[in-house]
Amino acid sequence: MIESKARDLPRGRRWHYAYLIVSLGALNTLGAQGFLRFGYTMTLPSMREELGLNFAQTGLLATANYCGYTLAALAVGWLVVRLGSRWTIGCGVAAVGLAMILSGLSQNYEVLIALQLVAGACGLLATTPSMTLATAWFARHRRGLATGAISSGAPLGSLVTGLVIPAFILAYGVTGWRYGWFALGGAVLVIGIVNLLLLRNRPADVGLAPLGGQDEPQPTATGQAGVQWGLVYRSPLVWYLALLGLASTLSTISFTTFYASYLTGERGLDAATAGRFWALTGIFGIAGGFLWGWASDRFSRKFALVFSYTVQAATFAAFGLNADPALYALCAVLYGATSRANFAVMATLCGDLLGPRLAAAAFGINNLLAGVGLALGPTAAGYIADVTASFVPSFLVSAAVAALGALGSLPLKAEARPTAARQL
Repeated sequence: MIESKARDLPRGRRWHYAYLIVSLGALNTLGAQGFLRFGYTMTLPSMREELGLNFAQTGLLATANYCGYTLAALAVGWLVVRLGSRWTIGCGVAAVGLAMILSGLSQNYEVLIALQLVAGACGLLATTPSMTLATAWFARHRRGLATGAISSGAPLGSLVTGLVIPAFILAYGVTGWRYGWFALGGAVLVIGIVNLLLLRNRPADVGLAPLGGQDEPQPTATGQAGVQWGLVYRSPLVWYLALLGLASTLSTISFTTFYASYLTGERGLDAATAGRFWALTGIFGIAGGFLWGWASDRFSRKFALVFSYTVQAATFAAFGLNADPALYALCAVLYGATSRANFAVMATLCGDLLGPRLAAAAFGINNLLAGVGLALGPTAAGYIADVTASFVPSFLVSAAVAALGALGSLPLKAEARPTAARQL
């Protein structure tokens, strides 16, 4: 229960510490997810040139990041319960920043592989509890919007890295990628330190109740006493939601990986035009986190999942079957607007089902299968493209998988409660 000193906001007071928690969460997804992944995308060409890497080697760097991300999903719930969100998140973000800085210093490919593995693992330790922390700080009817706001930090990373990395490469030539990693990694390291200084595990730590009212018990301390791990690891619903997370990444990663390759290789667009279209995903992705978080609060988590999966299924199918440049831009907009939907809504739903203490563990399982989709999706899509000599079948398969995600979301109850963790 919340300690007796915890209180709601006095009348007339408009600021709540929960707003700082959301701001820190958005910075965490910006740094530990946006800067890390999009920074790699932008630095890749000059990294290949200076280090003499082939495409298989650069692909393995990305795979190492996803492998670290997936493996860390097994431990994140235990760490949050044992250490608390503050230390798990703060140390995770700081470690990502340090790994990025060391990547800029590295002259050795094997060391880069190890650093990407560490960065991917620590990135999950930073972002998963950041997303689920809203469960403790916000009442249920405000939780979706808060989680959506936190998730919006990652798309902003594509805009920032798209400006910062080319500037360093222009200034320093082929070694500019190193300065890019230094700048981005330094910023992420600072974000980690700020988390350690300002982040709090629960409202009672600063004498407050959750924003919007106290609608469920709050944890009083870290530690494993009384933790019912079976509610997470033996829950059919938790694993069912993880399968939906797998459908999300398995369908979207093909679109994100081969968007530009398809437009330039099969549709005859120049790289600059494809790049401008792709930038739309970052712009609309920022707003998309807020949009789907709000929709899940206003209507239901189920509605947000079904509708976003349906939009993505239509987007992937239209992208593969049409030859209108205006439609390619529209597909980028629609994908951007829905790109954070599953991530945000699943994090909120895990909190709804299991409460603040076990939310990170449940979302960790979701990220475990989502990571499998991230690792397998590009390989499967590339194989289909090799066999058929076109990316169109890959996009149609992505559309079908997204449609399965929409259908799979239909059995979910519109309003799930923590006591419903064992049922659909």
